Amino acid sequence: MFKAAVLLSQQYNITIDGQFIEWQSVETNGNVIDVLSKACQALSISNSVGIPVISYSVTDPDLSDRNVYTNFYRIAPSDNLAALAIIRLFIRFNWTSFVLIYQNDEFGSTGAKIINEVFNNNNLTVECLIIFEIVTFRIRGDLRTHLMNSATRIVILWVQTNYIALILRDALESDALSSLFTWILNLIVSLNTFDKKYHAKLIGLFAIEPVTENTDNVGINTTLLKQAYHIWQQYESESFPGQTKVNYYALFAI
Repeated sequence: MFKAAVLLSQQYNITIDGQFIEWQSVETNGNVIDVLSKACQALSISNSVGIPVISYSVTDPDLSDRNVYTNFYRIAPSDNLAALAIIRLFIRFNWTSFVLIYQNDEFGSTGAKIINEVFNNNNLTVECLIIFEIVTFRIRGDLRTHLMNSATRIVILWVQTNYIALILRDALESDALSSLFTWILNLIVSLNTFDKKYHAKLIGLFAIEPVTENTDNVGINTTLLKQAYHIWQQYESESFPGQTKVNYYALFAI
């Protein structure tokens, strides 16, 4: 939808200082340094020539510094806001401590750092840090032992989408879900990822997802929306879910 909105703006000759709005899609090889270098290159160009850069996925809180990144904008909330949302959940249920599982790369370490800072500022305790190795796709050490030896039964999982199912399967095999522990995920994962025999044990998982204001009562230009849907189907039909199943987050993007 993000790309469709940009293409639609070009069809309607919408410009900024006489220039069409464009996007840049970069394919990486999975190397974290490669990913970061591409992002830094785009931000460096933005700062140098004053071209606005809009991201729909970057969550690094450092990019919120308007004095440094004057032309950077994003749709996704920063890790700071996600951590504050989790804190509200802790306050609601009177939880005081937790175990944090994070992946050992820039995404995971930044998230762990932010969560530590925000939670410490709110007198909440990180009982244990557990690392998920993105090279071996396994938890460092024994997951059940880590969790059972902890004084808390609240687990925050801070990893990218493609790792969530792997870790939850490990937890299911270790019997570290169901009524024993309360898990809080930083992203939503589909139940269809798991065998149906495990679905009952997955009941009670919390997932923190960025949301926008309810679009039901917000005026939408249906003509433009239909054109955006058409562009989406024309250029990337395999990802189009159908008009009735488009996520409200995608509607916010357009």
